[in-house]
Amino acid sequence: MARELQELETTILPQFDLVIEAAEKSRNRDKLKAWLQQLKKAFYDAEDLLDEHEYNLLKRRAKSGQDSSLEKKSTILRATMSRARNLLPENRRLISKLKELKAILAEAKHFRELLGLPAGTTAGCSTVPTTVVTPAPTTSLPPSEVFGRDTERDLIVDLLTKTPAAESSQASYSGLAIIGVGGMGKSTLAQYVYNDKRIQEHFDVKMWVCISRKLDLRRHTREIIESASKEECPRVDNLDTLHCKLRDILKMSKKFLLVLDDVWFEDSDNVTDWEQLLAPLISQQAGSKVLITSRRDTFPAALRCKQVIPLENMKHAEFLALLKHHAFSGAEIEDQLLRMKLEQIAEDIAKRLGQSPLVAKVMGSRLSRKKDVTEWKAVLKIGEDLSEPRRALMWSFEKLDPPVQRCFLYCSLFPKGHQFRIDEMVHLWVAEGLVDSCKLNFWRPLIFGGPVRSHRPHPLRAGPEQRIRLTYSRNVELPLVLPSGLCKLELSSCVVTDGALAICLGGLTSLRKLSLDNIMTLTALPSEEVFQHLTKLDSLSIIDCWCLRSLGGLRVATSLSDLRLSCCPSLELARGAEFLPSTLGRIYIYKCMLAADTFINGLPHLKDLFIHKCRSSASLSIGHLTSLESLSLQEVPDLCFLKGSSSLELESLTLSDVPKLSAVSQFRVKEKLTISSSVLLNQMVKVEGFTVPPFLSLRFCKEPSVSFEESADFSSVKILQLWFCEMKSLPRNMECFSSLEWLGFDSCPNISSLPDLPSSLQRITIWFCKFLKESYREPDGESWPKIAHICRRKDI
Repeated sequence: MARELQELETTILPQFDLVIEAAEKSRNRDKLKAWLQQLKKAFYDAEDLLDEHEYNLLKRRAKSGQDSSLEKKSTILRATMSRARNLLPENRRLISKLKELKAILAEAKHFRELLGLPAGTTAGCSTVPTTVVTPAPTTSLPPSEVFGRDTERDLIVDLLTKTPAAESSQASYSGLAIIGVGGMGKSTLAQYVYNDKRIQEHFDVKMWVCISRKLDLRRHTREIIESASKEECPRVDNLDTLHCKLRDILKMSKKFLLVLDDVWFEDSDNVTDWEQLLAPLISQQAGSKVLITSRRDTFPAALRCKQVIPLENMKHAEFLALLKHHAFSGAEIEDQLLRMKLEQIAEDIAKRLGQSPLVAKVMGSRLSRKKDVTEWKAVLKIGEDLSEPRRALMWSFEKLDPPVQRCFLYCSLFPKGHQFRIDEMVHLWVAEGLVDSCKLNFWRPLIFGGPVRSHRPHPLRAGPEQRIRLTYSRNVELPLVLPSGLCKLELSSCVVTDGALAICLGGLTSLRKLSLDNIMTLTALPSEEVFQHLTKLDSLSIIDCWCLRSLGGLRVATSLSDLRLSCCPSLELARGAEFLPSTLGRIYIYKCMLAADTFINGLPHLKDLFIHKCRSSASLSIGHLTSLESLSLQEVPDLCFLKGSSSLELESLTLSDVPKLSAVSQFRVKEKLTISSSVLLNQMVKVEGFTVPPFLSLRFCKEPSVSFEESADFSSVKILQLWFCEMKSLPRNMECFSSLEWLGFDSCPNISSLPDLPSSLQRITIWFCKFLKESYREPDGESWPKIAHICRRKDI
């Protein structure tokens, strides 16, 4: 009897669950409707039987005086065996029900094609269908930030784009592997390479497939087809059909790149499957490549892996920058003294972590939750070695509150690679009593880093501050009656239609701040009729609304002064100023598409314009922005010309990673210039009439050596700062900074010495520059005499 109970709880019921899931997702769901209802009823009956049996056991113990609270459940098997040993005669119908369940489950094989299950899968076996539970894959999307892998990226790009003479005569492919231990950033580097412009120009077909331990020949062949064609591949089980389809796609390509991420190959693995997977790979020309990421350096012969790139540890400065990036994420630290102390502690912590990117991410994310000196110092007292990713992950888990730990432990019941859905998981937590349904928003920052959707509708209420934040709510399609005195409204990850948003905003005459975040159903903002009543609206933030195409009637919102557009790739910004209110004083645009005439026709009151990580046309017209005081252009790779810049007089200018920008000499900058290239700086100062502002900052400069134009006049510069620069030394002609009063260094790890400095220098600051700090240490540093004359104020 114990065997039957164990089979019911650990095999039959999970199979019911998976088959129901497959039927629910099937395209033929309507055809299976009646059978699906029968399946669900049998499933619920089985669960009820187990609950009833558990009740009978407790009842027996209560009658015998046994304290059931002392009985602790350990594992499913132990609980099942306990129930089996205490079966009563009246529970024998459980055996009959078990046979009935098996019979119903066996019917699933007759619906195999309708369910989309692969050939050879039978409902009666204990094997979980691999098409139902898919591994959580990596994708080809570029990482948001990459630290310290530019050298490896350039090496791999070079190897992928150059065809050896031995391969030039055959239209075939060769393999290249990135290997390293877990957590080294192999997949991130592969994404970095995959999205490099040189790769995009060299290969006309690119494919990305995550293998994740076990090769599934049919599933992975379908995924290659989908990645190559950018279309869904029909569920075809015939391997020959799949091969022919893939070959038809690739035979038209000149050169292809296939990335196989997270490959695990053991000597005992089926080599024939790998040969069949790669058999259709053909192209018209030589030079096609297969890029592999793996923890091992053993590969099947079919991959033709001729070169292996071992991924080494990150350099200390790069690792430290990555750790800081995660540790200081979130709210900005306003107390600069506290930040300096935390940065010093972070540097000490980094020395213990062994340069693994995963460890830096885990540790940094943990530290970011509480920016407190005592908390951070406590990490230094941990006796365990945290340089190994598994131990760092365990440490991070142990630091979680017990309720959060239980939620993660519950997730461990699912198979490896199972894809979790946030709202589905919350339903399960609530059902198991792990999460209080009234406190779901409390769990957002602890678990998902995003808002958690409530499992049932809840009324909207405005608190004393007249603010409402609606997160992960059910569809907002019906009219919502919001308090007329509402000042701040945030809609995050909601299913909001264009019409629903218009109704929500109607009559909110006191609204000052509106935030729309991660709303994928929104295509256009409301009309002028709605915005003309929002007479107090001062700030609008639109983030991750990927389908938003139009700003609607926003131009009549004449009280609006602050606009933030972030990650809205579909937004049409051509002739953007015609759709924007003329009252805007500040615009921040991040990861959007800019047209040449985005700012044409003028925004007469615009003072601050920030453009970061945007794609754009070759030119951008800003001459109509007559009140502009601050302009920041960061990581705008396509921009070549700025039209009308000669008519502007700026207080502050930032030019960082704008490699194609020319004609920069037209700028007039009064207070501060931040720039990432000394070449660009020299172009500016060579032009007659250009005056370098008093504050000059060189940030994120990747040039190994820096030189200043000999004839250039830097006498106006009083403050010179170098942040996160890779140069090994400063130029020798530093005397040209004849009025320099403050020289600052931050995170410039390669600089070890300084040239002769101007006598006007009154202050020098050195942060996170190990070699430089050591050389100029007071009083016994080798180069201390060079700066000993700075007596008014010194910070070393």
